Amino acid sequence: MGAFGRTSTGNARDEGLGVVAALAVAALVFFAALFGIVTRPLGLLAAIWPVNALLLGLFVRRRDLARPANWLAAASGLMLAGHVTGDSFVQNIFMTVANLMGVVTGYLLLRSLDAEDRALRRPLSTLYLLLICTAAALASTIVGGSLAAEMIGQSLPLGFAFWFATEFCNYAIILPVLLAVPHDLTRRSTEAVRRIASDRERIAPLAVLAVSITAAILVGGAGAIAFPVPALLWCSLSYGLFPMSLLMLTFSVTMMSAQSLGLLVTADHPGMLADTISFRLGIALITIGPLTVSSITIARKELIERLDRANSLDSLTRVLARHAYLDRTTRMLNRPVQAARGVAVMMIDIDHFKRFNDLHGHAAGDAVLIGVTTAIGQELRKSDLFGRLGGEEFAITLFDIDRDSAMAMAERLRLAVEGHAIADPGKAPLKVTISIGLVHHADSEAARLANLLPLADAELYRAKAAGRNRVSVCEQL
Repeated sequence: MGAFGRTSTGNARDEGLGVVAALAVAALVFFAALFGIVTRPLGLLAAIWPVNALLLGLFVRRRDLARPANWLAAASGLMLAGHVTGDSFVQNIFMTVANLMGVVTGYLLLRSLDAEDRALRRPLSTLYLLLICTAAALASTIVGGSLAAEMIGQSLPLGFAFWFATEFCNYAIILPVLLAVPHDLTRRSTEAVRRIASDRERIAPLAVLAVSITAAILVGGAGAIAFPVPALLWCSLSYGLFPMSLLMLTFSVTMMSAQSLGLLVTADHPGMLADTISFRLGIALITIGPLTVSSITIARKELIERLDRANSLDSLTRVLARHAYLDRTTRMLNRPVQAARGVAVMMIDIDHFKRFNDLHGHAAGDAVLIGVTTAIGQELRKSDLFGRLGGEEFAITLFDIDRDSAMAMAERLRLAVEGHAIADPGKAPLKVTISIGLVHHADSEAARLANLLPLADAELYRAKAAGRNRVSVCEQL
């Protein structure tokens, strides 16, 4: 009875959340559609129609929302917006079906990509997105093209072309923002703003972009659309993918708004509709270049980081390799540290390690190395540097730490390893101990690794000579 009651309560809660989600989707679609309808130039379709891209991006990023009830809610939002703004019932039905046809097509194609391509983090990702935007726009055009021809009073080919160009453009400029938005948006945005504000050179691409867009609007004409391209490419080399997608959206909306107002393409002439189609396609295709540069830059940066990690980490224990530990410690010691309490260096050796290899085999020896580094790593702070110098010998550098705290840390590490049982398949767990040599220098800015390591190494040998499984502390500093 109790279990049944809990299940009923859980189902009721899920149903309530489902209703809230459906209402939220319907509201999002309704207000986005109203915004798009407001941007309709006289006698034409909306210049900016964010509904389809917003819905597609939402359902792709939150697959749990792509349920039948929410698709129905989206259709209701579209129908309500059309009704409120005076569309006939038949026109409303056609528009709703056309819009959802494009979204469904884009959703199915985007879900077929892997996560990295959906996030636009590979060199070919933007090409895939371009093809998907094309397919989604075509699917929508099949249903809505004839309606567009009737609405604008033009031939079927021109109506189809106009609907396709509008749909394709809106997908191409809005969807990248939704796909690239990071999960930790607030933190990353704050960091990005701080970096730009603190570095005047990072502001320069934005300033040049603003000037070039202004110049394009003032000069006008068909060629003005290309004025901001060099600045956009500079921005794509200077900023991350998500900031770049926002910049592309801002650029596109600004240029399309200027075009709708007749500032870039002369209004009220026989070729005005063809010019508008060409303009919208041009805007959409311009976005691909800078976004591709950003994607390539990200892929290159991640490759370099992976190579750096592979080169910096010990392949077995995944702590810093010898050269990486020595280099990073030296670089950290060369930085001025404000109000630092000192620096400590530990040398660590696994007691009787050769015996593990001889009695249990090299696989068990590897397990011991991994187990010891795991136990130690769980006790260290993020700022501490932990490296394998060779064989069973390790070193740790502790920054901004006083002598007593360093001694307490060393004892914690010894006890952590002593209490960490290491599995040996088919046999009793292995018990391992370590010996530690510790040296502390009160002035971290004056400390040099070349001086501290030999002192810590000497203390390590004292700890081993005194019976192992202990910490020996240098008294000279």
